[in-house]
Amino acid sequence: MPKKRNEEDCNKPPQNLGELTQTAQLWRTICDECTQTETRFGPLHEKYRILNKFEVPLHEEEVFLLERLPNAWEEFKIMLAEVELKLENAKNNFRDTLEEMVGDFVVEV
Repeated sequence: MPKKRNEEDCNKPPQNLGELTQTAQLWRTICDECTQTETRFGPLHEKYRILNKFEVPLHEEEVFLLERLPNAWEEFKIMLAEVELKLENAKNNFRDTLEEMVGDFVVEV
């Protein structure tokens, strides 16, 4: 899944329980894939180390992205932690609203 799209989808405030469920499922899927993704970093760095050792010319953009990878990964993990808090808050807000609605309904009936 594209990182930018996932980030946008995770940070979009849910408007209803369906959206909350979808966002929570997306968040869980991304978190589950994090370990697998992170294990690919070592071989990737090794590949570029070998290319550099044999003086294979590399595009500047590739080198920049490789050097930026650790920081970008940390930023992504921080974003996931922030999304977890937002999801918990949204869940609590939905629950509070539902409890309030039930209370109002009981008073009216």
